[in-house]
Amino acid sequence: MERNELLEKIIQTYAPYYDIERREDVTDGLVAKAVFHEHGTGYLLTKKAELWTADRHEYVWIFSAPTVTEPMFQEGLKQVLAEGEPLVDPKAGHMSTDLVALFICDQAEDSALTAAKKSRIRKSFQFSLKGWMEVQTVVAEVRRAAVTGNSYAGNTAKFLKSLLQPKLKQKKAKLFKIK
Repeated sequence: MERNELLEKIIQTYAPYYDIERREDVTDGLVAKAVFHEHGTGYLLTKKAELWTADRHEYVWIFSAPTVTEPMFQEGLKQVLAEGEPLVDPKAGHMSTDLVALFICDQAEDSALTAAKKSRIRKSFQFSLKGWMEVQTVVAEVRRAAVTGNSYAGNTAKFLKSLLQPKLKQKKAKLFKIK
């Protein structure tokens, strides 16, 4: 699989759910941005008797380059934080905002993979009463068909592994043991 082919698969998969903005002038490696908003409410008998609301937001920055180096990774992460933190609006009803820095490459330096794995950026607002913000960092290497991400990027990493390794069966999580 080629890097551009993986990028197109990602965008095709995100397209029904996310608002996607592709960039034509790619000088810093950023090829696309994707935005997802979800609003949930709970009410009792009628919609006027609203019990709770929960807003969840996800902003994805997709970078593409032949090789990801640690300086390139750090610059991309700075860009995600600079553009993403002002988008977080911790008001009543805000549950979570995820900022995702997704790097697609042919290969990555070990130092960049280590930096992606060790990245831990999380903020809670009023002891999580007004939600939280997490930054997911993920590097997808096309040549090795490998995905490396931080602890917040579990679902994103699984999604990318399924695109890179479609023939491998993914283990399904078992919630209960059946005897």
